[in-house]
Amino acid sequence: MRFIAPFTEELRSELRKHIMMPKLLTREKKRFSAIMFSSEQRMKIPELSKLFEVSHNTIKSWFDKYELSGFSSLLDGNMSHKKSSLSNISTELIFSTVANNPQNMKAVVATLEVTHKVKTKPAILKRYLKGKKYSWRRLRKSLKSQQKEGDFDLCQASIEALKVQEDKGEINLWFSDESGFNLNPASVYAWLAPNSALCLPAEKVKCSSVLGFVKRNNESQFYTSESNMCSELWIKIVDNFVEELTAKNALLETILRNVIVIDNASFHKSKIVQDKIAFWEKNHVFIHYLKPYCSELNPIEIVWRFMKHKWLSFRDYLSKNTLNEAIDNILNNFGKAYSINFK
Repeated sequence: MRFIAPFTEELRSELRKHIMMPKLLTREKKRFSAIMFSSEQRMKIPELSKLFEVSHNTIKSWFDKYELSGFSSLLDGNMSHKKSSLSNISTELIFSTVANNPQNMKAVVATLEVTHKVKTKPAILKRYLKGKKYSWRRLRKSLKSQQKEGDFDLCQASIEALKVQEDKGEINLWFSDESGFNLNPASVYAWLAPNSALCLPAEKVKCSSVLGFVKRNNESQFYTSESNMCSELWIKIVDNFVEELTAKNALLETILRNVIVIDNASFHKSKIVQDKIAFWEKNHVFIHYLKPYCSELNPIEIVWRFMKHKWLSFRDYLSKNTLNEAIDNILNNFGKAYSINFK
């Protein structure tokens, strides 16, 4: 069994000097630690391999480097690396091949080998892409394919104009939308031990519908219901919101217009809703409708995305009660424990 020879005081001092180096990389620290554990604690190569999650041969190569040239040979600048086979083809070609199959690196590696005679491995390709600022992210849904030409840009410009008005202190700008929550989470990822599984109830039990009004400074008002959203319920909630705004305005010397940005859902534009517009405007609340299929421009969509993909834990989906409690906790603490930096 191979071990590194016991350190002298001089070697221990040199090791401490290297470990205390500023900006020491994690992988460099691993090499120094492996040498130290072998010498001082007599850890075997298989144990070091498991601890540092590298192969036996990698540990042996660190030993060889140290025994031949000392601690300094374990620094990145002194480590010899094989040139990646990906350097033999253009970056644009790699990017285009990945773009054709961005979810499956094994398929990309196979294509590179068959079509371009370049052999590599998925792990090497992933490391290459990370070096080019690529990252593994959730795919987003978009309604752009259904938009009329120019509608998206028009909506974007109108929202920017409203933001400028709010920044000048001319209006209060609110973004409103509804979202439903059930026991079937959109996507849940977790680190799990080998050969283990964590199961959630396979149910589509609807728990809550949430209607929110949110400003860019995280000021907000949320309303929850177990009923499906319809024009009557939406009017009732907006009336409640208008009443609260009116009460706040009574305390102010200057009353600002409140503009609510919403999408084109049918219950937002029904006849009974249109009949309420004049009443709301009389109370300084104006509805600004987005163009059809432009709802992704509404910043409140970010709130729903954060809730479903970031703030709600897998434990929150274990029952209807736990999910409703978690939703209430997030909504009650929005702008405090839960906040978003809207641009």
